[in-house]
Amino acid sequence: MTANSSSVTKAPRLHERLRLDRARQAALTTSTGIALSLVGIAVLSTLVRIALVSRVKGPTVFSDELGYQRLAYSLGHFGHLGLFNHRGLSYSPLYPVLLAPIYALGASAPTAYEWTKVVNALLMSLSIFPIYKIARFVLTPRSSLLVAGLATVTPLMFYTSFTMSENLAYPLCLVAIWAMLAAIRTPSLRNDALMLGSIAVASAARVQLVVLVPAALTAALIASAIERNRGEGATRWVKTAVTRHWLLFGTVAAGLVLAGLSAVAGQGVFSVLGRYAVVGRAGLPDAREFVDLLMRHLAGLVFGVGIVPFAAALVAAYAFTRLRRRPEHVAFASVAVSVTVWLLLEVAWDAALFDSPTADVPRIHERFLIYVVPLFLVALVASIGSWSSRVPGRVYAAAAVVTAALAVVIPFHTVINDTVSVDSFGLEPFGRIEHGRLVAIPHATLYAMFLAATVTLLYAHVRDRTRTVVLALLVPLLFAGGLARVRIEGASIDGRSELPAHVDWVDRTMPLGDVVLVTARQATPELQTAYSNLSVKRLYYLCRPAFGADFGEQPLRISRSGRLVGPRGALEAEYVVAPKALHLVGRVVARNPKGHEVLVAPTDAGVSVAASTRGRLMNCGRRR
Repeated sequence: MTANSSSVTKAPRLHERLRLDRARQAALTTSTGIALSLVGIAVLSTLVRIALVSRVKGPTVFSDELGYQRLAYSLGHFGHLGLFNHRGLSYSPLYPVLLAPIYALGASAPTAYEWTKVVNALLMSLSIFPIYKIARFVLTPRSSLLVAGLATVTPLMFYTSFTMSENLAYPLCLVAIWAMLAAIRTPSLRNDALMLGSIAVASAARVQLVVLVPAALTAALIASAIERNRGEGATRWVKTAVTRHWLLFGTVAAGLVLAGLSAVAGQGVFSVLGRYAVVGRAGLPDAREFVDLLMRHLAGLVFGVGIVPFAAALVAAYAFTRLRRRPEHVAFASVAVSVTVWLLLEVAWDAALFDSPTADVPRIHERFLIYVVPLFLVALVASIGSWSSRVPGRVYAAAAVVTAALAVVIPFHTVINDTVSVDSFGLEPFGRIEHGRLVAIPHATLYAMFLAATVTLLYAHVRDRTRTVVLALLVPLLFAGGLARVRIEGASIDGRSELPAHVDWVDRTMPLGDVVLVTARQATPELQTAYSNLSVKRLYYLCRPAFGADFGEQPLRISRSGRLVGPRGALEAEYVVAPKALHLVGRVVARNPKGHEVLVAPTDAGVSVAASTRGRLMNCGRRR
């Protein structure tokens, strides 16, 4: 009697629980429920990121962070783009435009830095909205929400720790990809115009994203080729693509004509790219080096986008060629392939030109490929469930083999260095700290192959279980992200250790007049001081440059009389920030004991060094 009563009592409870579950699931399919879910994810992501970035004590990526900060300060205070006293276009301008109001309101450098990190957290969290819209081209509303949620835990979200344009370029690029998908699926004048406009805005945030223009052209051609009728000639489907997207093709053609005419007229076509104009003027890279770096960055995608999403993308590509395709699927496949390939080509080209022992440190430029991560997450979620039952197991095995084999291409002993904690979060698990430097772990290639093979084979075995697949994705991502966060915080603490308790130690003296900054052999304290003190207006160096020509930095030499002499004659300034070891002649106004710097008000005779240091530094000052 008691057992029967218990069964009768449990039945209504189970029925009520099932009813509530169905109601919650139904709520996620309504526009209101989806909007509230997305807002909730964005708000939670923003709050978590604000808490995390509060642990980052200072900038570490020089000169990028300093460049964007100084452009924002120049816009906020003077209304023009400029790096210290060097005016003109340099870094991509849209991110500094967004930060300029912080400085226009009179914020000090430390206060502006904290607010910049808050803005970064909000910007990156807003990316979940275009990610959801991108996913909806292939997935159901619930699955698209899953993709949006997964995107918030990828290591790339730690770029909120840096004063860098990725924080704005990432969501804007995703908006452009969404617009591209809409234009390819439903060709129209309006959709093409929205696509071109969104690409222009994204390129203003990060000029390298101009590569989305050829990606859009390629996507239009691929979609037309996929949809062509059997027996239709190449000319026909190309003509169809041009007819459907005449505004896109016409705009690009007009742009090429104008560029050609400008070149003939002797105008600098690449000058509009600012500091990135050097890429267009550098000529052609070595073909073998280019192919090697292309394969290296393709292999880097395995760990940059996640091992499981990369393998899932290979499976999805097979399924796309074998299963029935809808227009949305054609649009997604065309855009995903085009954007990924063009970004890889751009990054490999740039690396072949500038990565060498005498130039940039060799690395995997995962930072320039973060924009494709959501596309791979969509492929992963799409491969779970209905597709898994129709794709043969050998396809999953082949995807696992390819994914694991690509690790052989990466020269871990070369690309694992201190740049990893900025450029290659996905490679964090393959590095270790040794004598204060990040180096590759022993047998890193074998470890990477074993990890990739294990995770992808697990994915193949449990491909119809959503929770297990998501877990297989999250464990490596969270591990890599955790290492990235620890190392970013550690580097920021090391940089902060070069400054006194009040990092704006120069600004706090409220100097009346020009403040110049002089670097000598070790520039780390001066870099940190330049970021944290807005009163510094001009930059000079002895021995070797620390900031670069973009910042208007000029060389100095020491004359026989001890005067500091620049390209325009003897250096004159009301105040000079310099290493204590220079022993500048004048009144010491403030000190930075930790960084061994002093703020000096020189004598009326100009900026001079003491006689005791002239012989030691004169030869250094003459080398440029």
